[in-house]
Amino acid sequence: FFDPGEVLYAYDSPAGYGLMGLQLVAYVWFCYAVLVSLKHYPEKQPFYIPFFTTYTLWFFAVPVMALIANFGIPRWAREKIVNGIQLGIHLYAHIVFLVRTTRTCSCRPLRLSIEFALFKSHYCHSHT
Repeated sequence: FFDPGEVLYAYDSPAGYGLMGLQLVAYVWFCYAVLVSLKHYPEKQPFYIPFFTTYTLWFFAVPVMALIANFGIPRWAREKIVNGIQLGIHLYAHIVFLVRTTRTCSCRPLRLSIEFALFKSHYCHSHT
């Protein structure tokens, strides 16, 4: 059957396959959330379309990497290669999110005026 002592990385076990299944469920929810957001806020399309495409790549990168690793990378090298690729995938996701939500990006999904931020800051500090 299954020997837990032979697990080399997180996706090299039945629990890892369960994690990949959860990631698929999360992707379905992500698609639903983006479609609902686009339906209610069509003016935010310049943010959500690139956001959806880049994070679709992210959602599928881990399961594809795990399947390639299980069947295409020798066991003695699998752990280091998979961990390196997985860290690279997470770095990609964080950098994309950072770039897409910085102040210089004109397509951010949320906009707060400076006056509102100053008012809220002043109001919260003066009433505590």
